Amino acid sequence: MERPIVGMITDHPHVSRRSNTFDPLNPCRHFIQSLAFKRRFTRTSEAGLFTAVAGYCGSQGGGPLGEDGLMLTDDNGDRHRFFFETFFNRYDALTLGRYICPETPVLAVSAEVGSRKVAQMVKVCLSAEKGYTLNKLQTVQQTGATSSVTVVSCNLL
Repeated sequence: MERPIVGMITDHPHVSRRSNTFDPLNPCRHFIQSLAFKRRFTRTSEAGLFTAVAGYCGSQGGGPLGEDGLMLTDDNGDRHRFFFETFFNRYDALTLGRYICPETPVLAVSAEVGSRKVAQMVKVCLSAEKGYTLNKLQTVQQTGATSSVTVVSCNLL
């Protein structure tokens, strides 16, 4: 299965370094998408992605500007983690975003009815609603506390 990858060639993303011809509605000189990205993330706009990238970029005059994990939402409404990094060659900012994995939802559930029963309820609820499978169940009791919390993480099927 092909991994979604996206690239951008833009002005410097940091607001203090942008050229006077920068157009915030069309920030990319080139917006490069793998076929998998183009098929699954059609609602991801160039302007929105540029804004997210600008959020982690420093104002350096050259070299690496920054890197960060960003969450993008696919056409089904599911969130996915990407790793983005941006480099400035003193003319253009070059950004590459590589797919890492689907977001793993984490739920905090009261454990008053007992962890096993909570796990069964969460498993049924998640698998019926979103196609998730129970990945990890952990009950956490704080020192001196009278109650505990069950933390459940789930993976997409």
